[in-house]
Amino acid sequence: MSAKDRVHDDRGTSLVELLVAMGVFLVVMAVVTTVAISGFRTVTTATQLSDIQVAQQNALLWTTRLLRYADNPLEGVSPTPWVAYDSASNAEGTSGMTFYTYSGTGPLDGVPYRVLLEVDADGDLVTEVWTPQKPTESYEGWCWTPDTGDCSTISEDTARRVLVAGRDGHTPGLTLTFRDEDGAVLEVPGAGGSVDAWADWASQVDTVDIRIFDTETPASEVSQLVKLENPR
Repeated sequence: MSAKDRVHDDRGTSLVELLVAMGVFLVVMAVVTTVAISGFRTVTTATQLSDIQVAQQNALLWTTRLLRYADNPLEGVSPTPWVAYDSASNAEGTSGMTFYTYSGTGPLDGVPYRVLLEVDADGDLVTEVWTPQKPTESYEGWCWTPDTGDCSTISEDTARRVLVAGRDGHTPGLTLTFRDEDGAVLEVPGAGGSVDAWADWASQVDTVDIRIFDTETPASEVSQLVKLENPR
């Protein structure tokens, strides 16, 4: 081998070649970054929807338990039905309900808890539970809030529970459909309904269709048909 053959080309890389290589590298990195970001977003969205569905399922179980044992706490004492017709936070119909339940949701057994179920102003699906109290041993009935008369002597005892939190543009939705024993839909009297109208309506309700969903992803909804256990 001659000396000429052993001489290596040491001219290096030209500027054009360097620019071309850098351009190719940047294109490849842009593609990889785009795929990675898309993958991260997909995983994040799937995780978020999974969390929402888990919360919806838990909320459905809790709501089902509350409504299943809804009952009149003053049966035979007054015309009070199992819904709280006499409150501004009354059942708005399909989007919420204030009612009484013997579901044992607090520290006492066999007593009628008062429950508000609604999507609140913050966009959360919540329940607020009042523990029943008696101002005196001889008091006929129960007190849930220190309103007037004998009940003003008690202290309010409530527990609030967020069932599905609204977040990142996702807001939970709730619909309640009430049916009689033949399956016919019963229209809710509304906040302005009379005592007799509410009592008559409550006496006919046999089942409740509960539907909990996400306003952004309606396909994630969960539902349950609940039969009231306590006869009217």
